[in-house]
Amino acid sequence: MKSAKYLCLFLAFLIVPPVALLAQTATGSISGGVTDPNGASVPSATVVATHVPTGRQYTSVTTQAGLYVLPSLPTGPFTITVKQAGCKTYVQSGIERVPFKSLQVRRRS
Repeated sequence: MKSAKYLCLFLAFLIVPPVALLAQTATGSISGGVTDPNGASVPSATVVATHVPTGRQYTSVTTQAGLYVLPSLPTGPFTITVKQAGCKTYVQSGIERVPFKSLQVRRRS
């Protein structure tokens, strides 16, 4: 009986550390808002964050208030592209997402 208890305890120590390490990912988010030259919110604009090292794209659409969130992004440099019908496409590069931090990028069209 004692050996079964110790075996369970041993197995728990083998399982728990890897699971705990999975919870410590270095992701974060980029969020912000899109406004026109007069400061009015731009709803339904497409915001694309491209992770420069991998080329992977993460997409969001602005809310009625012109806000967007791109969650669970890896660390590294990003290029943000904002597109809206009838407006000029906006591109901003050199945005650095660092571990365990979220950042805000606001764009006035």
